[in-house]
Amino acid sequence: MTGIHADMVDIAMALKQLRSILPLAAGQNQLCAARRFTHLNILHFFLKQGRAPTHDDIPSELEWIAALQQLEAAGLIVLDSGSISIAYPFSAGDRGYHVTSVHGQVEAVCAFDALAISSMFKLPTRIDATCRLSEKAITIQQDGKKLETDSTVIAAIDWSAADNSQSCSASLCTEMLFIGNQVLADKWQAEHPAQRQLFTLQEAHSFISEFFLPLVTPR
Repeated sequence: MTGIHADMVDIAMALKQLRSILPLAAGQNQLCAARRFTHLNILHFFLKQGRAPTHDDIPSELEWIAALQQLEAAGLIVLDSGSISIAYPFSAGDRGYHVTSVHGQVEAVCAFDALAISSMFKLPTRIDATCRLSEKAITIQQDGKKLETDSTVIAAIDWSAADNSQSCSASLCTEMLFIGNQVLADKWQAEHPAQRQLFTLQEAHSFISEFFLPLVTPR
């Protein structure tokens, strides 16, 4: 694909590819109702508190570590020394994608995850990030599908970063980024056109929302 516009076939293919690398909805579907509830509680805690919950923060009928191990086995979270470091789309550490809502600031795993939060939780957000290539500051005001920026912002994925020997957060997600200049984005993509894909913000939002919304949609 060339240029910054992905058509719907490209978006559908990207969605299929991301689900094959990071099957979050399929992993959640494997869990019992109680574990799914624990997972949703973790996501809402991240949003409202801006940090990962501990065993004192979320009720669980299972021993806390056992519950977390089940969620990690399902691919929904990443643990570091028994603590939650990632609960997609949230990160316990600063990865350069700051998302601010009425609840305060939280860190997103990657550029695309940052775009998912407003639609997942049905609230306005502000995303503060940096162009990977120019180091220029990027700010995006978002309210669901409504996205506003002061200048061009392109979302980009380098699919070659996927590595099934590591968590997605440590591999592909590190190459899901914002680029704040169309010329730079086109040059970046041209280096490896078969592996690098560019999206407008609206396309990126449509793609990543469809990926994440099943996690928070009542059954």
